Amino acid sequence: MRAGSKLSWVLAAESGVLLVLPFPVAGPLPHWRAALAWIAFIPLLIALLVPRAGFGWRRVAHNTLLGYFCGILWYGGTCYWIQSTMQLYGNLSPLAASFILVLFCLYLGLYFALFAFLVSLSQRATGSTVWTLVLAPVLWVAVELARAHVTSFPWNQLGDTQIDNLLLTRLAPWTGAYGISFVLMAGNCAIASFFLFRGWRARLIPPLLAILLAAGLWKGYTLHVPQETTHATAMLLQPNLNVAGVSWAGDKFDKQMQHYVALSEKVCNPYY
Repeated sequence: MRAGSKLSWVLAAESGVLLVLPFPVAGPLPHWRAALAWIAFIPLLIALLVPRAGFGWRRVAHNTLLGYFCGILWYGGTCYWIQSTMQLYGNLSPLAASFILVLFCLYLGLYFALFAFLVSLSQRATGSTVWTLVLAPVLWVAVELARAHVTSFPWNQLGDTQIDNLLLTRLAPWTGAYGISFVLMAGNCAIASFFLFRGWRARLIPPLLAILLAAGLWKGYTLHVPQETTHATAMLLQPNLNVAGVSWAGDKFDKQMQHYVALSEKVCNPYY
C-alpha cells in the first residue's frame, strides 16, 4: 500500500466512524457500542504503521493528515449538536452555525493530527513498529491531557466510553479517565499487531501489551475504594433535554423550571 493510496484514507475514515459509536449524545450506551472502543483505533494504526519501504518526512506528513482527517470526522460525528445549539441559543443563521461547527472540528481535529504525528515520529526515530505500538498508549494519554489542559476541552476522552465497565472504572479514583484510555489504547495496539506483523514480532507485541492490559485490569480489580458512612441522601435530577427542540424565550423558562421542581419533588417523595 503506497503512502498516498486511497486505502489509507479509507482506514482513517473507518476509525473516525467507529470512534463515534461509543460516544452517545444522550441516553444509555449499549454494551456492544462501548466494546467498539477496544477496536476503533485499529484501522488508523494500520494506516499509520503498515510496513512500507522507507519512513521519511513525507510519510510523517501524510500520516499526520490521516490523523487530522480521522479527528475531523470524529468531532463532526460526536459534536454535531453545536450547530443547532449555536443556531437556537446564539441566534445565528444556519449557515453561520454550520461554519462554527466546521471551525470547531478543524481546530480540535488537530489533536488527532498530533497523535498521528507523534506515532509516526516514534516510528521514524526508533525504526521499530514494535516499540512504536508500545509507546502509542502513552502518546494518546499525553494528547488527551494536552486537550484537557491546553484547550480546556476534556470532553469525550476515550476512557469515558467505559463508564458502565465496573472493572475498568475501579481505576478511575486513582488515574481518572486517562488510565482507562491507556488500557483501551493498549488493547487496540495489541489487536492491531496481528495485522501489522508476521513471524516472531507477531508473537512478541501482543504479550507485551497484554501485560500492560492485565496489570491495569488487575489493579482495577484489587483497588479498594474507601466507603464513608452516609449521613444524608442526595438525588440528582437531569432531564433528557433536547438541545435542538427547546426554546427558553418568554415565559417558557419559568414553565420549564416549574416542571423540574415538580419532578424533583416527585422523585424525592414517591408518595407525592
